[in-house]
Amino acid sequence: MSQKPVSIPKNPVLKAAEDFYRLRREGIGYIEEMGSRQWTDFNTHDPGITILEALCYAITDLAFRTGKEIKDILATPVPPADKLNPYPDQAFFTARNILTVNPWTTEDFRRLLIDAEGIRNAWLICKECACDLRYFAWCDGDNLVLSYEKPANQQIQSLEISPRGLYEVLLELEDDAESGDLNTRKIEYTFPIFDGDGKAHPTVMEIRFPDWEAENKAKWASFLLSDDAFNGANGASFNLTLLQFGATKDYNVSTDPLLDEEGKNSYLRRHWRNLFYADFEIEMLPGGEKIIIEDATIRFLGDTTAKNGSTTIRIAEILADKEPSGIIQQYRNKVKKAEALVEASKVLLHNHRNLDEDFCRVQVVEIEEVAACADVEVAPDADIERIQAEIWFLTEQYFNPPVPFYSLQELMNENAAVEDIFNGPELNSGFLKASDLEKAQLKGMLRTSDIINLLMEIDGVV
Repeated sequence: MSQKPVSIPKNPVLKAAEDFYRLRREGIGYIEEMGSRQWTDFNTHDPGITILEALCYAITDLAFRTGKEIKDILATPVPPADKLNPYPDQAFFTARNILTVNPWTTEDFRRLLIDAEGIRNAWLICKECACDLRYFAWCDGDNLVLSYEKPANQQIQSLEISPRGLYEVLLELEDDAESGDLNTRKIEYTFPIFDGDGKAHPTVMEIRFPDWEAENKAKWASFLLSDDAFNGANGASFNLTLLQFGATKDYNVSTDPLLDEEGKNSYLRRHWRNLFYADFEIEMLPGGEKIIIEDATIRFLGDTTAKNGSTTIRIAEILADKEPSGIIQQYRNKVKKAEALVEASKVLLHNHRNLDEDFCRVQVVEIEEVAACADVEVAPDADIERIQAEIWFLTEQYFNPPVPFYSLQELMNENAAVEDIFNGPELNSGFLKASDLEKAQLKGMLRTSDIINLLMEIDGVV
């Protein structure tokens, strides 16, 4: 037996509340019965009939709405096209709309920043001091005077006032595909050294640039000019000079008159495992403004062939390369990417800033490099590679805990309350746990006992 086709009947049977014309007829009938002496015009143009028709339409609209299935009232059956607004025609606000709030606490602002693109973690510190801002207050007769400077009259006693409600914001940035770790000023440059058989031996030159932004903000701004201005568009360009290179800050092996070429290369090999220092001079063209970067530290990583085959001339050429693939250009591009994320974070914070609050500094958190050395006794049948991988993983998690995002379903599977899941600002990347945020606070101390306890939990560690 074939299925009866779905069709719309020509004369559908409607409930009384859904039949507009029936309601209109009955309404006019009541008017005739109750007010025929005063009301005799029942044509469409009469204002009273217009009001009656509006009432009938409202009744039928409610009847049709309440007659639908509850699932059709709450949500449209069409598959969601927009993940952030999957059911735009539903009659009720979603939990995302009504349970989230504008950032209010420091944890809320951390959630907002971590959700932003390029930010791995963030911290807000409420400042007791006023950062770079302070006021002086004193009385001038019956008037209260506020000024950035002390009164010129030394006889007047003034009170120094530090405004409250200021926060310092520290950001940990995510790794960049091209520039690597944006939290550090380190650049790694790899170049080959070939042996007698023509086999390449990779040599890594690790350069760490100093933090010179605060010392000269004007030259820092020049260094971060637009790419067109820095790379030669419209006649602008720059010259790059290596001023100094040596194992001490005040010695330049490249210009030492007492050393010949072999002597300079021998000096490089003798100090291969030590730190080297380099000074750079960047001359902006046109104009001739000079930017000096001093005491960039350099470390070489490579095997014996790489060490014996490296020369001071080759190193100097690499350091003085001003092309886009050169070290200075790589350093500049890395800094620009970090600066762009900091500026975007400032805009985000000020778009959600509360009254009587402000952010005095927004900057990338300083990196403190830590090395750990351990002797680990393992069981005779232990998988050494797995254990070492777990040691590295757990140590990294302890030093720098991650802040993972979760889906709504994952948290509901853990029986988390909906009001707790949506607590805080609206996020685009998922949901954050308060416990993960607490674990990922800035550490003021690292304890070897904590690391030992972590390692002792690894299967196979004795």
